[in-house]
Amino acid sequence: AVSLANYGVPVDFVTRLPKNDIGDCALMEMRKRGVGTDNIIFGGDRLGINF
Repeated sequence: AVSLANYGVPVDFVTRLPKNDIGDCALMEMRKRGVGTDNIIFGGDRLGINF
């Protein structure tokens, strides 16, 4: 999403983040880099695990 935003492509990130310092940091970084965050909800205790 960040790479596309760098090229001027409008992007939104759809996910769920925990309401803690790590989730807040992730949200701020996406906003800072031009990624839309209107579709992010808060819940759970941790970030997802990717395999």
